[in-house]
Amino acid sequence: MLSGKRVSVVLWTCSLLLVVGNLPAAGKKTTKTDPGQSAVENAQRAEVAGAVDRRERLAGALRELPESSLVRWQAGFVRDGKTWRSFDEIPAAPPNSAVKSAYAARRREAAATLAGQMDLANWCRKQGLADQDSRAGTRSTIRSSARSSAGDQSSKNWRNNWTELRANVMPPQDRFHN
Repeated sequence: MLSGKRVSVVLWTCSLLLVVGNLPAAGKKTTKTDPGQSAVENAQRAEVAGAVDRRERLAGALRELPESSLVRWQAGFVRDGKTWRSFDEIPAAPPNSAVKSAYAARRREAAATLAGQMDLANWCRKQGLADQDSRAGTRSTIRSSARSSAGDQSSKNWRNNWTELRANVMPPQDRFHN
């Protein structure tokens, strides 16, 4: 049988472990409860009890707590950038969608030659577009034109042309990644 002293040490150790185990970890933030949580729970309970329009039920809470993301989400709103919009609203077109449409049209019409791809790349730069697609097209055009000219010229001239084209077209950060 355990002595009284051992029992008290075991109980003391267990108590200490329970207390220490319930303390929050250092640096760990406690979760904030959303102020609209009770309104959302009430709306969900009413919904379980019968047919209820959740958006209508949460309209009052939304007026009182316009910053509550939980109420907005449960009322059928989605975050679009820094604003909330109704899930059934059509999102606004991005501000540069006209430029992107023009780019798509120019890309379809651009000749698959070095000159055509260079014109497209220059247009992209003037429009302020990230010309990743244009660069990729330019690279493939350079490669194909270099390969086709390799049959016409000696390999030394081909290498010189390729190096010259590469130096003029490809940005420095991309020169070593091919």
